[in-house]
Amino acid sequence: MKTYFSKTLRTLRTNAALSQQDLANSIGISKSSINMYERGEREPCFKNLYKLATYFNVDMNYLLGAAKNKPGAFSNNSHNFSFETQNAGA
Repeated sequence: MKTYFSKTLRTLRTNAALSQQDLANSIGISKSSINMYERGEREPCFKNLYKLATYFNVDMNYLLGAAKNKPGAFSNNSHNFSFETQNAGA
């Protein structure tokens, strides 16, 4: 079943002219995961939600539907997806 998240992810991806494979490669997850997210068959874990929000420069709340506008949450200058090493003490 399509969810707000699945529709938003597909919109962000297609607006960026990315294939599911391109997005998957860019953030280090499988194309199958992107496909299941967009079909509403699966929700991302926190780490993958963070990667998607960072990649598209949006707040995680926007991806989940808790924020209706699309505020940028991260710098668009680089994408460092080594989640485990970022903010290790936070």
